Amino acid sequence: MCTGFTSLLSTAEKASAMIYIPKRERMWDSWMLYHKDTFYLFHLSVEADNPDTRWNGYSLATSNDGIHWNEQGCVYRDRAGIGSGYVYKSPTFDRDGKFLMQITRAGNRTFSFAESEDLFHWRELGEKYDFPRDLRWYSPQGRWDMMHVINRPGGGCYGYWTADPIGAVGFGFGESDDGVRWRALPPPLIDWDGEDVVSSGQAEVTSVDQIGDKYYALLHTSSGYKGTVPARTFWLPIIQPVRFAPIARLIASSPPTHFPGSTLGCGVAPAVIRPMGCW
Repeated sequence: MCTGFTSLLSTAEKASAMIYIPKRERMWDSWMLYHKDTFYLFHLSVEADNPDTRWNGYSLATSNDGIHWNEQGCVYRDRAGIGSGYVYKSPTFDRDGKFLMQITRAGNRTFSFAESEDLFHWRELGEKYDFPRDLRWYSPQGRWDMMHVINRPGGGCYGYWTADPIGAVGFGFGESDDGVRWRALPPPLIDWDGEDVVSSGQAEVTSVDQIGDKYYALLHTSSGYKGTVPARTFWLPIIQPVRFAPIARLIASSPPTHFPGSTLGCGVAPAVIRPMGCW
């Protein structure tokens, strides 16, 4: 979930309830996993006193109520710099007990992966699991960033991420049988419901989840609409896993490949405090 932000507040010594401000690091994009009555909030980070301001880590805070947070510090660091990530359960978690981490590398061009049994200590899985942009459907100049993972009916996972489909404003889509070996699929179809989306713009995927018999995608457009505001947030109720369309500025689908689309409003997407990922 792309919900973190950096401001002068990030240097504060204390944080009120509902506002988490790390003391030792700056923060940006965040994502969350709920496990055994605990919320695990991960965020893109860099040390507060580091003169090199490139994001180079994933840090963690934990909470029992989603309101009061304990700073746990950095759990993954790459001095070469990384983009946003995601943490989710293996689709065979009941048997192997593994948590998985998606790591964005190569200037938002490639995903790599790591695994953990406790969410604090992570092992990289190596280059053979790297998942680069698929140029059949996605622009060679575009992003490959911020994956969100949900259950695939029948087993395995679906993944949605920020990408640039060729000739369209949309996002990336793929699947995995084990959560670490990924295959790209054609991007979900989005019915923008007459909205005049700038063809050269981007849509950041900030959350995807299944609620009842529908899938919901929360998007944030980076270049906005002609003649309106420069940025908007969309809820996309998914009609199917590959078709999405907005409902009252919301995008949803069933199955998860076609989304109807409509705007919820301007601004950065809010955090959704609920269990997410492959369950």
